Formats: sequence, C-alpha cells, structure tokens
Amino acid sequence: GKHPPERGAAMSKAEDGNGKIVSVNISPRKGTKKEPTEKMELVNLSELLFDLGPELDSLLKHYQAEIRTKSPLPTIYCHPARMRSLFQGIIEELLAHSPCPENPVIEVGYNNLEERLLFYFSLRGEVEKSSEEAESEAEPEASRGSHPSLVLNAIVESYGGELWRGKNEEGNAIVFFTLSKNFLRPTSREREAA
Repeated sequence: GKHPPERGAAMSKAEDGNGKIVSVNISPRKGTKKEPTEKMELVNLSELLFDLGPELDSLLKHYQAEIRTKSPLPTIYCHPARMRSLFQGIIEELLAHSPCPENPVIEVGYNNLEERLLFYFSLRGEVEKSSEEAESEAEPEASRGSHPSLVLNAIVESYGGELWRGKNEEGNAIVFFTLSKNFLRPTSREREAA
C-alpha cells in the first residue's frame, strides 16, 4: 500500500482518502501583518472579562481586589487573544503600578459613542495616604519598572483607538481607551466565509 503523506510536512498538495489530489492552502492570508492565524470573531467582552478570572486569581487575591462591571459590556468583532491581553494588562497595571487602596474594586464600564467605543477601568476604594506613598506617587513614570503600556497602546492603536490614564474622583488611577467602530467589523473575506 501507499504510505500516507507525513503529517506536519508543509505540502501544497495532499491526497484525500479517495486518492484524489486536493490542494492545501498553507500560505498566510495576504494583507495581514503579524499574527495571520488569529481571526476576528464576535466576542462578548463581559464573558471575556469573566474568563480572565483564573488567570487573574492570584493577583486579585494578593490585593484582595474584585472586578465589577458597571453594566454588561458589548459584544464586538475583535481578536480575542489581543483583547484578553489588553484587559489583563490594564487590570495588572492598575493594581501593581498604582498606589493601591485597601480592598480595591476595579470598575469596568463603557460608553457607546458615535464613531467609537470608550472603555474605562477605574480603581475604586479608599487609599490611606502615608507620607511614603505620597512620595512614591511623585516618581516619574519611567522609574516604575517595566511598564507594559507600550504593548497595551499597540493593541488599542491596532483598532484605531487610543489609551490614556488619569485619576477618578477618588484620586485613584483610571485607564481609558477607545476602539474605532470602523475597525470592529469583519473583513470582506471573513464576511464571505461566514
């Protein structure tokens, strides 16, 4: 009998079970930058946030923190892994790089604007200001160790958005980012496949 073609060999042609030659497309899609494998799909962001639970578990326990959504988050067309990295990175940054209140709550919400979605991750809780903390807060950003912000900015910019930081009314850290609705649509090729 014939030997089946080796698996894992990148062949442009392979035989199917009936001995017919079927062509196998191995070239990455044209027009995609890196990560050609990750397709855009409909992602419920509330579920995505909930699914991050196990990955964030030790961090949340360490700070005795919890995450709350102000209202259900939208379902959008995006790259799930990229969005997970973004959410996780912002939460880690808020807890690890900000003067952290006791029993902090990270409140997540969004506003649906005309051309973009505006999201915010807001750190809530009372910070007891000791003189030491007041000083560390005045440190320049650069001296705070490796800041993951470049990665986060790059993800947001890949959706035509921007990311910025501020203080909420309690004086705690808040991170905002926008995603352009023009970027949250399936490409024409993915529409045909759907």
